[in-house]
Amino acid sequence: GEIAHALAGQFGASDEQASLVAGASSGRVGWAIRALQEPELLTQRESALDMLERLVAGPLTERFKESEGLAKDRLALYPLLSLWQTWWRDLLLLVEHAGTPLTNLDRAAHLRVVALHCSAEEVYEALNATRTALHTLMTTNVQARLALDVMLLQYPRARVPHAV
Repeated sequence: GEIAHALAGQFGASDEQASLVAGASSGRVGWAIRALQEPELLTQRESALDMLERLVAGPLTERFKESEGLAKDRLALYPLLSLWQTWWRDLLLLVEHAGTPLTNLDRAAHLRVVALHCSAEEVYEALNATRTALHTLMTTNVQARLALDVMLLQYPRARVPHAV
């Protein structure tokens, strides 16, 4: 709330934009300010979440095809997987009816639909798989493609329309 208030008051963001950026920032004030000044950060974030939602709804063949492309830029995987962890966390909160505010407010409608098609165990496994892949990539010399493939195999397949 404080970040959103500061973004609106000191940086001229609309209330809606300030709430979205503040939630997406996960408490990182510097990132929130940069996102207002560099809209491409939000565009990149949106594309990354779109990709995750496609992968969760899609077949294994699509997951492996995407994995091959993602593995080519190992350094880009760190922020990508960190972002994906926030999506899985939000989904777990919804599946468990936690009532805790979501990080990805702009994805709330889609997350609610996906929550109807996944169990808490599946979501936790996907969150843990993402966390493990990120940790493994950061601390070992594992092949990125292998780490991604293992992670994507543990993602549930939620047969929901991509655009909600």
